[in-house]
This record gives sequence, structure tokens and C-alpha cells, in this order.
Amino acid sequence: MRQTHWHLTFMTDQLPRMLDILGKYNIKITYFVESWSLAVHPTVVKNIIARGHEVAWHGYQHEPRVSLPLEEMRDKLVKSFEIAEVVGINTALGVARVATPFLHNPQLAFSLVHNFPVLLQSNLIKSEAHHKIYPNPPPTPPINKPTMASRAFFDPLTLLRLAPAISSTASLTLAWDQHWMLRIFTLPELELDSNLYLPKWFHAFFRAGLPSVLAFLSVTMTTATLNLRSESLLLKRRGSYYWYAAGAVLAAGHLLFVPAVAPRIQAIVEDETKEKSVGELRRWLRVNGIRGLTTDLGAWVCCVVAVVRTFSV
Repeated sequence: MRQTHWHLTFMTDQLPRMLDILGKYNIKITYFVESWSLAVHPTVVKNIIARGHEVAWHGYQHEPRVSLPLEEMRDKLVKSFEIAEVVGINTALGVARVATPFLHNPQLAFSLVHNFPVLLQSNLIKSEAHHKIYPNPPPTPPINKPTMASRAFFDPLTLLRLAPAISSTASLTLAWDQHWMLRIFTLPELELDSNLYLPKWFHAFFRAGLPSVLAFLSVTMTTATLNLRSESLLLKRRGSYYWYAAGAVLAAGHLLFVPAVAPRIQAIVEDETKEKSVGELRRWLRVNGIRGLTTDLGAWVCCVVAVVRTFSV
């Protein structure tokens, strides 16, 4: 039977049976896919392509494309190609072309997709004379993704991805800087002077350092959580989702040591041991060392791995 291109959109649970029927009669179709489903059903889409059918973009999540701003629509297209790359649909299978039923204005559609390897189909125009295929050049790797003007010098999404690694690095640096600096007060030759001056010095040190510690921890926990909520499917495919989650949990774990260190700090600041503060400082340093090697170092490792995995795909 002569090959025929049918433009169909149907539920994925019907797809295996439909593909068998189409294959039986040697019919080729164009299957319109909402790109969020690529991360959920990658093998289904690969099966469509493997059987010789065409995959077409149908938006990210069936957005109202007529009313959506052009820049936001471009972001959806960029996100769609990113997901396709992650699941290996572009690179592994070499999609020959992609068609998109898009907008009422072919010129506007051209301005959106001209940097992407697509064939643009505008089938929403009222005039039948415009119901045709508008070809772009065939795909040539790599894909040149458009950059919004507002992102030429600053990309908020990139900053969000990097932020947990930056803030956890600051937390780890501050923790170990404090640890090694305060160890000086425990040297035997300085112990008498340390017992005399340590309460006042530690009071000033603690008041100055605590806001920084809390700020860095808050940034790590908040930005790691925002990453989990913003692009969970994409991060899972890139293998960074659970690293971001672990980084957030370990950063929060820093605060679990408060009951262990708070009495030591209070004893030093209020000189409860009557000029024997060095002993309390040694106990504080032991707890702080354990905390640094577990929660602070662990959060840093997880956040760095998350960033590397996110940007290495």
C-alpha cells in the first residue's frame, strides 16, 4: 500500500496497538507529542521513530499558544529540545525532522523556530492556501538554541542551578576557617591568656559569624529545593535531582547540631567555668569538627555533583 502521512494525536496507552495496525498496512504518520511526556515515556517516543514515523512538537504541555508571549513560547521550545537531548531522542535516533502546528501567523512562527532543526507546519490559519509545510534547513548538530535578550548577560535559571554549590562552598569554607582559627586558643602555651580573653572575644566572634552561617545554609536549602520544584523531570533524567535533594537535607542537618554546641557556646560567652573556657572550647571544636566532616562537607559534595551532572549533559 502506498505510504500515507496521517496527522494523529492519541493517548499513549493506545499507541502500541495503533502502531501495530499502522505497520500492518504500511502507513506512516506524524505523531504530535507534548514534550513533557518525553521524560515520562521516552521509550514510547523512540518506538514511534524506530518504526519510521515522524515526531512533531505539540508544545510543552499544551499551552495556549495563541496568547502566550513569544519569549515564553521560545523558552518552552528550548526546554523541549533539552528534554529530547536528555532522553536521547535527537542524538541517539537522529530525528530527521520535526513539524509543529503552531500559531496563526507563519512569520511569527518562523521568528520562533528559525534556529531549530524543524519543519514548520501552520495548520491553524483560516485560509486553506496557507495550510502547507514551511521548510527550514535539515537538522545539523549541534542545535543552536536561541538566547533571550534578557539572558545575554544574566541567566536566572543558570544561577539557580549553580547557587547551592556556591553557598555550600561558602558554608564549608567558613566552618573550617572558624575551626582552625579557634584551635589557636587551645595551644598549651596560650591557655592562660585564652581563658582570660576568650569569653569576650568569643561573644564578638559569635555575634558576627552567626548571620553568615545562617544565610549560607538558607541559600543552600532554598535554592536546592527550588531546583527540585522547578524542573524535577529534567533533573531526574540528568541524574542530579537526588543530589540536589541530598544537599538540601545535609544543609538542614547542620542545624541538628545546635543542641550539642549551644551549651558550649553559652558556657564560653558567660564564662561559666570561671576562666576555664578553653576546656569548653575544646569540646565545641570536637562537635564542630564532626559537623564539618558530615553535614557541611556532605552538602558541598552533593551540591557540586548535582551541578556537574546538570550541566554535563
